[in-house]
Amino acid sequence: MLKMSTVKIIESKTNYNSIIISGKYGKKLINYKSTDKVLYSNKKFLVPSNHTLESLLNSLLFSVNKGYFEILKVSGVGFKIELQNNKILLYIGFKSPQVINIPDYLKVEAINATSIKIIGSSKLLVTNFKHKIINIKPAYKDRYKQKGIL
Repeated sequence: MLKMSTVKIIESKTNYNSIIISGKYGKKLINYKSTDKVLYSNKKFLVPSNHTLESLLNSLLFSVNKGYFEILKVSGVGFKIELQNNKILLYIGFKSPQVINIPDYLKVEAINATSIKIIGSSKLLVTNFKHKIINIKPAYKDRYKQKGIL
């Protein structure tokens, strides 16, 4: 069951108003010009005068409710991934396992011994963390055998 998001529109007497959107995957705050009229109904924002702001607000609403995810796989003989506490252990052919700390704003789940799922409310943060892990031993460098992290 998905947790319903809460939307709080804060109008101020200054030039900018604020919207706080909170959901299952976190809380986001955005400021906008007080000249823009923002409407919220049926789990969707409507801003008649500013379609860019409308698109941004709807994407923030999606990100805090459903989140973004990426799947990482390792391929190679004896390669595996383990999760311990708040760390990822990569056994990918080095003498000792490669240890990566998981940031507080991300959630990592083990799918099986060779795959993990990275979940977060920001697509940028999720993909940056994924590429940080891939750069340890990328599979694209070994074009034919595809050993490494995909």
